[in-house]
Formats: sequence, structure tokens, C-alpha cells
Amino acid sequence: MVRYFMLWAPFFKSNFFLQLVDLSAAQDIEAGDGTTSVVVLAGSLLGAAERMLDKGIHPTIVAESFLKASAKAVEYLTEISTPVDLNDRESLLRAATTSLNSKVR
Repeated sequence: MVRYFMLWAPFFKSNFFLQLVDLSAAQDIEAGDGTTSVVVLAGSLLGAAERMLDKGIHPTIVAESFLKASAKAVEYLTEISTPVDLNDRESLLRAATTSLNSKVR
């Protein structure tokens, strides 16, 4: 076990790992859930960035592309979102039940 930890110790001290921990903690504070999803999504984005860098694409272009994709995603999610009336108890209960369905079984 000690050998295993020593092998991975540099990773646990890396800036990347610490940023993932911070990202996960921020998600937990903000939403109280979704920390695993955030780390998986961040890992996937980093993998995509690494593949682009391996193809010789400049890091600035990669970063700008992610910013453009993020803006487009927000635009799309705004278009498909449904306004919620905070006085509509029935809709709020349905939303809460849907959100908690995977957690309470």
C-alpha cells in the first residue's frame, strides 16, 4: 500500500489534482451534489484538450475554443430552459422529486 501511495504521491500534490478537488468542493457548496459529474466532465475536457495539443494546436486556440463552446452551451441551455414560477408548489415538488429520484431509493 505504501508503494502504491508513493507512486501516486506526485499526482496528489499536482496543481491539476488540487484544481479538481477545488472544482468538486465548489460544486458541492453551490449545489450540494454533482461532484462526481463535475470531475468526470473536467477530466473529459482535459483529455480533449490534450488530444488537440498533441495535434499541434496552440494552447491559446484550445482555450479560446473552450470559451466559445461554453458560451454556445449557455446560449443553448437558455433557449431550452423553462421558467419556473416559485409560487407554483406542484411544479416545485415535481422538480425536487425528479432531482432527488436518483438519490433516494
